[in-house]
Amino acid sequence: MKFIFAFFLLLSGSLISSERESFARSKEESLFFLQLIDYEAYDEAWEESSPIFKELYPKREWIRSLDKERLPYGKPVARKMTNQLRNVNPRYFPKGTYMMFSFRTRFEKGIEIDELLNLKQDNQNNWKVVTYYFQKGWNPGDGWNPNE
Repeated sequence: MKFIFAFFLLLSGSLISSERESFARSKEESLFFLQLIDYEAYDEAWEESSPIFKELYPKREWIRSLDKERLPYGKPVARKMTNQLRNVNPRYFPKGTYMMFSFRTRFEKGIEIDELLNLKQDNQNNWKVVTYYFQKGWNPGDGWNPNE
């Protein structure tokens, strides 16, 4: 009986370790993707993404939208992860394991944006970006205070 308990204890430790490694790899990939965007390597970011991403965002439109919407903020000066979530077989997406990360990013012009990335684990256990969204966060200079 002690042998069986020890075996399951070892197995559960191995699974937890595997989950941590998977989380670390997915977070690393999300930060790599963001770094490519930060350095205006939009082509490369698009190439590194999943086939789902490429279907959702045609390359020319992807580059045009980042040039128009994100480039004017300047270079990022700080980024902080604000949330992460693991999801298996989410609604409206192909079956699989997904990780969602959200970040708050501040730019040299003082603007903050919230960035949301969804990544999917492929058949080789690699993580690829499926979606990327961003929206302007609250900025004290905007004259709007969410606490009022």
